[in-house]
Amino acid sequence: MKTAELARTIGARLLGDGGLEVMRVRAAQDAGEGDLGFAAVPDELRACASTAATALLIPASFAAEHAHELPCAVLCADPVERALAA
Repeated sequence: MKTAELARTIGARLLGDGGLEVMRVRAAQDAGEGDLGFAAVPDELRACASTAATALLIPASFAAEHAHELPCAVLCADPVERALAA
C-alpha cells in the first residue's frame, strides 16, 4: 500500500513522500525497507533515528519535534495504537 493511501486509511497525517510502498508493519527498531515501523513509547521512539523503515508511524507530538531528523516518511497519529488497529 502506498504511504498516502495508508495515511488516509488509518487517519494519520503524512509528512513526506506519499508514493512509497509499504508491505509490512514492524517495530521501528526491527523495520527495514518496505516496512511501516511504529513507535509509541520513549524506548521505541529512540530507535526512530536509526530505523531502516520506509515509513514510521509515530505520535504527533514526537513528529512535531523530530520528523525533520528522521530518515524516512512519517505518519503521525494519536494514539499510535489506535491507528495500528484501523
